[in-house]
Amino acid sequence: MRKKINAQLDELEKATVKGLDELKTKLNTSLNAAVQTCSKFQAELEKLSEAVHVVENKNKELALMAHIKCTNKIKLYEAFVYEFPAQNNCSISLQPNTEIERFLSKLSGLGNILHINRIITVGTNKVLLYPKRQHNIQDIFEFPNGHTIIAETRDKQLKLLDQTYQELSQCNLSAFPMQMCQVSENEVAAAVDERYGYKVQFISESKGKLVKGRTIELSHGCIGLSYLNNNLYVTSQTALFHYTAAGRIVKKIYEEDTTGDSTKSSMGRCAVHPSGDYIYVISQHKLLTLTKDGQILSTFSDPKLEEPCGICVTPAGQVLVCYYGSNTIIQLDCVGRSKIAALATEKDGVLRPLAICYSKNTNTVIVGQLDCFYILHIKVK
Repeated sequence: MRKKINAQLDELEKATVKGLDELKTKLNTSLNAAVQTCSKFQAELEKLSEAVHVVENKNKELALMAHIKCTNKIKLYEAFVYEFPAQNNCSISLQPNTEIERFLSKLSGLGNILHINRIITVGTNKVLLYPKRQHNIQDIFEFPNGHTIIAETRDKQLKLLDQTYQELSQCNLSAFPMQMCQVSENEVAAAVDERYGYKVQFISESKGKLVKGRTIELSHGCIGLSYLNNNLYVTSQTALFHYTAAGRIVKKIYEEDTTGDSTKSSMGRCAVHPSGDYIYVISQHKLLTLTKDGQILSTFSDPKLEEPCGICVTPAGQVLVCYYGSNTIIQLDCVGRSKIAALATEKDGVLRPLAICYSKNTNTVIVGQLDCFYILHIKVK
C-alpha cells in the first residue's frame, strides 16, 4: 500500500511540475516576443534618426516628415515600454492543495486489521427449494437486497429467488451456465460455455425480474469467472485471461503446461482476493494461488480431499473451497498454502457440492449442490 501511495504522490508531483514547465514556457514566449518588439523599435528609430540627420539641412519638408514619423514611433515605443512591466513583471508560487493533508489527517490508519486466519465457527441448516424437485445448482450468489440468483444447469437457466427461496424470475440461456460473479449491486456476469461459442452474459435484477444485458464474445473456453474493480478474470480449459469489464482482452495471465498430454486440460473456476493481490484458480484437482502477473505463489492439494469445485473469497479475505468428490467445505489461509478448518462435511448435509458463496446480510456461507432438494446454509460467527 505504501508503494501505491508513493507512486500516486509521484504522479501528482509530475503533473504539478508539468504545469510549472508549461507556465514557464508561456512566460518565456511572451518575454521573447517583447524583446523582439523592442529590437524592432530600436532598429526603426535608428533608421529614422539617420534619415533626419541626412535631410535636415537639405530639404525641410522631408526633414519635417521624418521628424513626425520619429516622434510617432517614439510614442509607440514609450507606450509599449510602459505596458511591458505590467505584463511581464510576475512571480510564480505554488498554492498547496490542502485537501490532501485534510483528508489524510482524518484517517485513523492505513486500514483495518483483520484476523484472516481465524477459524470460522459453524452451524448448518437445510433450506428447501421450491418447486420440490432435484436441482443442479452450478453456481449461487446473493444480491445485497437479499435475493438469491442460482445458475441451474438442468434447465439452462438463471433463477431469481426471494429471501424464502421462492422463485421470482427466470432467465433462459443459450447453453449451460458455469460460474457467476457480481459486477454491481444488482448485476452479475455468467460464464456460458457451449460447443459453438463462448461468452460472458450480463444479467441484472430490476423490480424482482431478471433482465438480460450485453454479452462479451470470447475466442476461447469460458469456465471460471471473477470480477474486481472493472476487471474480469476468465478461465478456459487451459488458461487464465484478464479482460476489462468492457470486454477488451488485457493479457493471458497464466497457462497450464499440457505438452504431450491434452488430458491435463482441467482448469476450472477462479476467484480474486479483495485486495487484488491474489488470484485463485482450481486446476488439475489442485488450488493454485497466483499473483496478478501469473506467478504461482502456492499450490494446495490434500489426498483426503477430492475434486475441488466451487470457490469463494469472503470480504475479509477468507478462502473457502468445496470438494465435490469428498462432500467437504474447507477454509484455507489467504495465500492458499494450508487448510485452517473443515467447515462442513457430509454429516452436516454436504452432498456433491458445486457452488459456494458468502452472504454479508446473514453472515452465512451458502452452498449449492448437484441433484439436491435443498440449499445448505452454514452459519458463521
